[in-house]
Amino acid sequence: MPPAITQSELDTVVNQLEETTHQRRCNAAIALSKIALLPEDQATIGQRPRALSTLVVLLGSHINPAAKLAAVSILATLASHPDNQVKIGETRDAIINLVLLLLEEKEYPAILREAVNALANLALHPDNRVLIGGTPSALETLVDLCQDEDPTVRQAAATALKNLARSPVVLDKIRDIESDIAPLVRLLPREDT
Repeated sequence: MPPAITQSELDTVVNQLEETTHQRRCNAAIALSKIALLPEDQATIGQRPRALSTLVVLLGSHINPAAKLAAVSILATLASHPDNQVKIGETRDAIINLVLLLLEEKEYPAILREAVNALANLALHPDNRVLIGGTPSALETLVDLCQDEDPTVRQAAATALKNLARSPVVLDKIRDIESDIAPLVRLLPREDT
């Protein structure tokens, strides 16, 4: 398990994430991804809109794959904390950049898996289900990823669809997607949550 850090050390790393230089932000994201974030640490980072925005910007940047993996891994972890789900969903370009990773990062299964995990965690909140379901190509790509060669990507995509299907509106959109797994998707139960 990665090491835990003190609040002061966490603040230092998050401050570096908010730096103006691109290289410092990348280095801070990589450092932060190697730390065991306790729930209170996740809440602390979630209260820093600039830090969240920086992570989202790193997703859409042409940076080295290690920094991109670090940023998406941190967002997936932060999105597992209920207090952060809406904050991340409301962060400009967060969902669209995660969906773009699904479309553009197929040669990096770890980045792909973490992007799907982030969407799955974000979909635990009802508001985000509608945002993700309304993002072009999101649902179709998740359905396609249920047939990915990497079993961890397949499982993450299935979890994301299960969470998204808790919205009746999104469930109807998922059921309308034509794919090889369409018969299975149509079996998803309707939940009003």
